[in-house]
Amino acid sequence: MIGSVHNLGLVVSFLLSGFISDRYGRKVVIIITPLVVGIVGLIKSFSVNYWMLLVFEFLETALGYGNASMVLSLETVSHKRRVIFSCIADILSSFGSSFLGLIAWKIPYWRYLMRAIYAPLLVVVFYIFLVDEGVRWLLAHNRNDEAVRVLNKVAKINNITLSNKSKETLIKISHQNSKPNQDCKENRQKSQLLSVLRSKKILLRVILMAACFFCAIFVHIGTVVNSTNLSGSKYLNFSLMLLVAVPTRAVTAFTLTRFGRKTPICAAYCLCAIFFIASVFVPNSARWLGGVWPHVAASMCASYGLFSLTVLALEVFPTPARNSLTNAAATAGRLAAALAPHAPLLEKYMTGLTSIVFGLVALGPAALSLMFPDTTNTDLPDSVNDAERLGDADVASDLIKCEVDFKPAIVDQR
Repeated sequence: MIGSVHNLGLVVSFLLSGFISDRYGRKVVIIITPLVVGIVGLIKSFSVNYWMLLVFEFLETALGYGNASMVLSLETVSHKRRVIFSCIADILSSFGSSFLGLIAWKIPYWRYLMRAIYAPLLVVVFYIFLVDEGVRWLLAHNRNDEAVRVLNKVAKINNITLSNKSKETLIKISHQNSKPNQDCKENRQKSQLLSVLRSKKILLRVILMAACFFCAIFVHIGTVVNSTNLSGSKYLNFSLMLLVAVPTRAVTAFTLTRFGRKTPICAAYCLCAIFFIASVFVPNSARWLGGVWPHVAASMCASYGLFSLTVLALEVFPTPARNSLTNAAATAGRLAAALAPHAPLLEKYMTGLTSIVFGLVALGPAALSLMFPDTTNTDLPDSVNDAERLGDADVASDLIKCEVDFKPAIVDQR
């Protein structure tokens, strides 16, 4: 029951956080969601009965999760550094996730465990003074004066002196419809939403990405959950399956930049399927060594694939609806997350059937990923037209030119 409520809350959260992020800004979600998780999680640790626990479990997940931080990171840097920047951020996240197993090992009582992991989230309140709204989002919503203020702040922090030409360009931008009235804002947002809904290409991408996320999250979550059934300490196995993302991100940063998006994703899930199915043929006498490491290798491939799919999803949707559409597709993964913990029950019918199912499901995103446009050398699309043109022969050069023109030797280094 608790797992079902958790996943139901995540469905609500993904849809709600995506809408808020696209309409009111990435910063709002980045600050509010961890704060809500921390507060609600602490209250949940004082639950007096099971129903209170269920209610606050739903509130925590429904109001406290989203991926606006990854969206902001992708929108902040150029296309050449997008993957590397995101990988560095995800490595830190993987370290934090892996500590959960170790903390649970040392603090087995669930009330103390929840207080230990939720209390540190309250420091996120200071992010109000540390995090700025994304420039790309501000420009897409015609808040040009704020965008210029953020750019000037970035230049100051990095000890960069703006050239006179750049200063004139920024001043010109700041005076271009920088303060549209409320009616203009609402009309603009409605127009952007209608454009998205009328685009068959984008709607098809949402459907394909939803199918990819369903398969990818089923395999990824199932791998982590199934790790507790492997030989050895379930706490260490759990942490190990999450920690494998650290070396995986180094490989991700190189391969996604060097070989594009589609081919590495396809290769990763093909290898994932091979490792899972190969683990079935490991004899019982070598189960500890031979059984664990194929799962570790499969987990690395699954982690690689899920992260890469998330990057691809954020790159194929336009800025005004990027977070909403990505999260809409990701909600399909919540159903998979609800099913994945039950996969180990298949072992009752046939030894190794769980691994075979994971391997076969992994072939789904391997095939579907080839149907997306490659976004390796393109800037993020800022409009529906830009998003629809992804994959066209001339779109890469056009979008890159836009990015280069925006940062003319904009600056002179000291």
